[in-house]
Amino acid sequence: MSAAQEGRMNAGAAYQDEILVVDDTTGSLKLLEEILAAAGYLVRLSSDGELALRSANIQPPALVLLDIRMPGMDGYEVCRRLKEDDKTRSIPVIFLSILEDDREKVKAFEAGGVDYINKPFRPAEVLARVKTHLALRHALLDLEARNAELEEASATLEDKVSERSAELEQSNRKLREQIEVHLQMLEVLRENKARLSEAQRIAKIGNWEWDVPTNKLWWSDETFRIFGMKPGEFGADFESFINAVHPDDRERVQTSIKDTLQSDSGGWQIDYRIAAADGAIHFVHEEAETVFDCNGRPLKRFGTVQDITARQRANEEICSLNEGLELRVKERTAELDESQRALMNIVGDLNLQTAELEDANSKLQELDRMKSMFIASMSHELRTPLNSIIGFSRIVLAEWIGPLNGEQKENLSTVLRSGSHLLSLVNDVIDVSKIEAGMIEVIADDFDVFDVVAEVAESFENDVGVKGVTLTVPALHYPLHTDRTRLLQCLLNLVSNAVKYTEKGTITVSAKLAEGSCMMELSVADTGIGIAEDDLGKLFIPFVRLDSPLRTTVPGTGLGLYLTRKLVREVLRGDITVTSIPCVGSTFVLTVPVSLQQ
Repeated sequence: MSAAQEGRMNAGAAYQDEILVVDDTTGSLKLLEEILAAAGYLVRLSSDGELALRSANIQPPALVLLDIRMPGMDGYEVCRRLKEDDKTRSIPVIFLSILEDDREKVKAFEAGGVDYINKPFRPAEVLARVKTHLALRHALLDLEARNAELEEASATLEDKVSERSAELEQSNRKLREQIEVHLQMLEVLRENKARLSEAQRIAKIGNWEWDVPTNKLWWSDETFRIFGMKPGEFGADFESFINAVHPDDRERVQTSIKDTLQSDSGGWQIDYRIAAADGAIHFVHEEAETVFDCNGRPLKRFGTVQDITARQRANEEICSLNEGLELRVKERTAELDESQRALMNIVGDLNLQTAELEDANSKLQELDRMKSMFIASMSHELRTPLNSIIGFSRIVLAEWIGPLNGEQKENLSTVLRSGSHLLSLVNDVIDVSKIEAGMIEVIADDFDVFDVVAEVAESFENDVGVKGVTLTVPALHYPLHTDRTRLLQCLLNLVSNAVKYTEKGTITVSAKLAEGSCMMELSVADTGIGIAEDDLGKLFIPFVRLDSPLRTTVPGTGLGLYLTRKLVREVLRGDITVTSIPCVGSTFVLTVPVSLQQ
């Protein structure tokens, strides 16, 4: 089977579209995730523009829902960068915001957006607009696949006719005249193919909305062009639309629409003809969905209409040519049909396997949740033996029960270090498991942020002194109401990393209020070895340690930063960011609310 046919079939196969939702508000992300997931879409979430751009570049989604007002990079800039990248240029972007000013809406469209959804969200509107623009995208892909199929068919026909013409030239004049006729028909086919290619480029797809109770019908400009009308010539109601349908198709279309208004039967589609104002007959393909109220009454109907006249005419011409082809071409067509059926069977098998994989994945997720609950509940049993080993090692090493020789002290020191390292790993794993199982307790206290920063600096005073590194704490005095233990744990993890990977220079631990907000920014900056840009995305992956010259000499588990981000986001309700330049240094910034009650 040809690549064109395969692409066309894949475009029509059953699959789940993945939607990237970008919003700095956790509530909006969760709401949109629930709405879209319930409708059967795959959902990927991002809380800022930079992460969204990296996510879209790594794996382009089918559609992007993008908030406009975000800290740092706003939605307009994110959209412009998506459109500048060849890999993500074709992804439709729907803006999310409270757009009260028409100039803001125009700015959204100038940035490359295809639509916008006002906050607060209405689930029915969100799903309708998402489905409309996904339908537009799928239609474009289908048109491209069909165009490739026509090109392949044209090339095949040219080769066959050329071979046959060489034979017919040796036969008689009558056969040569027939060949000439075939060549002329091929020329007509090439001209129609060029027109169809241009139609695909500009899409030729319109959309409409129908308010059923008020009988008000809205058409886009492209819908008016397809129907050959101007806004002033259209009554903007259901009856005016029915009058534009070809008389022979009018009853069928009207009956089909009324049936779909009686009950929610899912998606609806139909092909019919329209009689344009200039007398021309056009073929259109229409798809729609109906929104019902809680009592089952239809409220709104959203849909798309596509002009398929060129495709219909091209299909008719191809059928006419196929009638005159010899038996060899018919046999080839039969082979292609058999291949197509075989491929459809394969697609069916793949869909079945996909369902089985989804079921297996659901079971694995449940097992992972049970694992996390088990580890979290077993914290006492895991830590008690280690604490005993560490405690007894310290007692023996302190020679409380008798003197030790050099070899015994070295061996006991190894046991103490290994036990402490293992206890740290167990504590990290337990904390992560508790967070994932929803069992971690949040204890909010009132304290001064300066005291926490000072305690962190005091904890590493000996370590930095040994290495000859300067540790500064230019923090301010400011009251916080949050979980002091978890905030201290996060800062200790960050400063510990800074001490490990800084051979010389300065480590700075500071705190300041974020400008214009009730958020506290605590940063840990160092002049260490730094992190390559390609490795920044791996920093918060559990059990992953980055390659560096100090990896073999610096101990670690790969859980510290992963646990830190978990604590910051899910316990302290904040976020963590990082910037780094290799051989210059790194800066980690914790942003947490001044009060957990806010």
